[in-house]
Amino acid sequence: MKVSVSILIAAICCAGCNATSNYAANQVLGSRAEPVDPRVGWQIKAGGVYEFRGNGKPIAHCDKDFQKNKALSGVKIEVTESSSDSKTDQIGLEGLSIGVPGIPTLRVPYDKSRIVGYRVTSASVEGQSYQDFVYNGVSKKCRSLIDAGAIVVAKEARAEKTVRLMRGPIAGRFGVGLVEIGGVDTELSVSGPNNVTFGIVKASQE
Repeated sequence: MKVSVSILIAAICCAGCNATSNYAANQVLGSRAEPVDPRVGWQIKAGGVYEFRGNGKPIAHCDKDFQKNKALSGVKIEVTESSSDSKTDQIGLEGLSIGVPGIPTLRVPYDKSRIVGYRVTSASVEGQSYQDFVYNGVSKKCRSLIDAGAIVVAKEARAEKTVRLMRGPIAGRFGVGLVEIGGVDTELSVSGPNNVTFGIVKASQE
């Protein structure tokens, strides 16, 4: 029975997509964290209200409310954790490989990030949930944005440095005719942007 390499590659890639991953954001902020791709270089501030567009880009809203409304003056923004540790995305089934006689060994590919040093900034207010405090203190226009899906950010994880890690679906060496090709299984490491957000926690999830 002949086995199509392209079908096997598609199958193993699909397996990786469907498996549960443990991103750096979840390792730092917990299971309620929303991972933010550090490769795009966004900076999200804890305590703010953000709308995330179709491409994932965060748009800040309600800044004037926080600047002018005295009812919001009780907000406390502080760094609650700082570390020089590294955290690497753990992609589901990235250790899985499939070997079939006559074709190269295949494994789940990935394109993930490593965080090198980070800090967590948190927004809070004494005596009540931050979500309720913001919602009740902002203008009607801002409340309508929150009702429409804008996010109140309670915590933000900021990376000092990031590294992009990439690996393809082929493991080991393989031959093409009389030529043997090696090195295709090597993980590629590329420096990413610095001082960028890699995860947030919604105030509504606290």
